[in-house]
Amino acid sequence: MTGKKYLITTLLIITLLASLFLFAACSGNHKKDKDIDLSGKVSEKLDAYRTDLQDSSKAMKSNEGIRKYLTGWADSKDVDYCTDKFGNVIMTVDSSKDYKEANPTVIVCPYDYRQFSSYINPVAAALYIVKNNEKTGALTVVFTQETGHDYYGVRNLNNKYFTDVTKVFCFNGNSRAQFSLNSGAGTLFRFNQTIRTNPPQYRTAYRITLKGLQSCQINSDTEDHINPITTFRELLADMKSESIDYELSVINGGSNDSLQADSATMTLVINENDLIKFTDFMKKRIKSFEKVKSGSQATVQYNYKKTGLPSKVIRMSDMNRFVNFMYTLPNGEYSKNDNGKVLSVNGICYVHTNKKSIDINSVAYSLDKSSMTEIIKAEKTLCSLSDVRFRILEKVPMWNSGKEQTPFTKAVADAYYEYTEKNLRYSDSLTSTAAGYIKNKNRSCEIVAVSMNDVVTKNCAGTIVRYLINTKPDKDD
Repeated sequence: MTGKKYLITTLLIITLLASLFLFAACSGNHKKDKDIDLSGKVSEKLDAYRTDLQDSSKAMKSNEGIRKYLTGWADSKDVDYCTDKFGNVIMTVDSSKDYKEANPTVIVCPYDYRQFSSYINPVAAALYIVKNNEKTGALTVVFTQETGHDYYGVRNLNNKYFTDVTKVFCFNGNSRAQFSLNSGAGTLFRFNQTIRTNPPQYRTAYRITLKGLQSCQINSDTEDHINPITTFRELLADMKSESIDYELSVINGGSNDSLQADSATMTLVINENDLIKFTDFMKKRIKSFEKVKSGSQATVQYNYKKTGLPSKVIRMSDMNRFVNFMYTLPNGEYSKNDNGKVLSVNGICYVHTNKKSIDINSVAYSLDKSSMTEIIKAEKTLCSLSDVRFRILEKVPMWNSGKEQTPFTKAVADAYYEYTEKNLRYSDSLTSTAAGYIKNKNRSCEIVAVSMNDVVTKNCAGTIVRYLINTKPDKDD
């Protein structure tokens, strides 16, 4: 070989080695670059999905309206879907070639027009994932119908979606954001007090309203939220303390379900001798209320105004019995453990005046069976002492995963760290989730419950997409 040819050969080898080095460097940074792209995509597109859901809120006044939105969205995005007779919308994505051996993933995401605002985040996250899953494994996203958090859709969902190897993410919208491996049992109570009526003794009636709130699920922070029903119960009790004589005609608040009420109204007839005292009392009450309500509740309106004299009011003895019962009915934290963790909570969520009775709902959630038993016993006793009828309308099963450290829970935690660079701490969901119903469909499938609010939704969606990317089977397996 001549010197010239040797030099050319050497230069070619050096060039080839340099190219291989650059290729290796690019390959080594591929995962990092993909993480940056993923974060940007989640942020941009998820915001767009949330904005579109919010802008479409006028069409979401019924579950039928929400279903039309979901199916219309799937049509426009060319996503395969079907519906069942229980109002569930099931969207599916086939596995890509590289992920044929990956375990199937199912996301269960509720929708509910009565708490539409709370469910915007999980619905937006689920829509993002079904469309932007990075061509990974077999994915099913089931939007399950609810009305007042009654789990109707998931209770009737076909068991076929949950195989022994299925990995499930159970979404929920709540003020408490968390990844959970346990969620509380739920019990919805109905109290019914018989009432008698008579013509009003006094002549000036006022209608008091508190409206503009959002229906939401009861949780450990329930005392931090404005509850219009408990606001009115305190008002009635305090008027007694201030020696303001009144008669109660009607009191109505919330829907007949387990969600915290979004509004309440009440009609009172006031003793003419106490009118000035009453108006001064209400002005101070509303002024104080305006000071404590947060900026996020700017749409809330609390007011009173004169109204027509009702033909009937509740007899005084029955009214006093109602006020006393409401005042003693638990609302808020019920029990804690030695470390201060809230184990059970009770919330008054509905009141309605009928011709001959008043109906009241309260809901309890508990991570501890003995605490739930204690709540049921205490409320039965209270009803017995108050001559109020008691019954349980609904029970939601407690969910305990039974496995804190599994390949699935570790994979989710790893994906969370890769996406957020923070460690994931699983925490118990005091509020019930659909996970208990899913577990009953197949006890072998693994579940992680994910509760979302405005702050964490992007991290939740990004974590699950990163988890899906990481499920690619090792070629050596």
